[in-house]
Amino acid sequence: MDFLSLLPEGCISAILSLTSPRDVCGSSAISPVFKAVADADPVWEAFLPPDYPEILSRSVSPVAFTTKKQLYRSLADNPILLEGGKRSFALDKESGKNCYMLGARELLIAWGDTPRYWTWISLPQSRFPEVANLVEVWLDIRGRINSLLLSPKTSYVAYLVSKLQEETLGLNVRVGHQLDFLGKEEKGLKKRPVLLLLFI
Repeated sequence: MDFLSLLPEGCISAILSLTSPRDVCGSSAISPVFKAVADADPVWEAFLPPDYPEILSRSVSPVAFTTKKQLYRSLADNPILLEGGKRSFALDKESGKNCYMLGARELLIAWGDTPRYWTWISLPQSRFPEVANLVEVWLDIRGRINSLLLSPKTSYVAYLVSKLQEETLGLNVRVGHQLDFLGKEEKGLKKRPVLLLLFI
């Protein structure tokens, strides 16, 4: 006898929504009852950010989905562009945590509007419509994101993703990094170290 079948569907749904997306997928093999509930919208809605309708409303392109599981998988596998194509959003496939990427137009780049130093180009490999192309000058790039957009109780890493052209001269990589947090309880800046990886 399958004792799990005695539990109300709402109870199983509540239990599954307290686990992880990976656990929900694995639970389908445990029992036919779990398999039926594991695809239900209430389970997968628990893994979506609470503000997902607002996030989807800012998407450059409409996100088509018929179930919350399909939406979760779509956001985990295919980042969406937000803010007119200046930022992308995705979900971490395993945990469901928010993942943001700032495009070059969302960054503060020293001399970024001076064609002698920087040009703006399109690269087919980039998810963003424009990328910054360094002509000549030092790298001074800054980015900001509202911490309220990030998942709570989550460690984040900041990456600077770049690509070198074949004919690159004079780029000696020395990355200085610092993450500044504006705190409401303090009037100044709180400075914390951050891991910044430069991909070249």
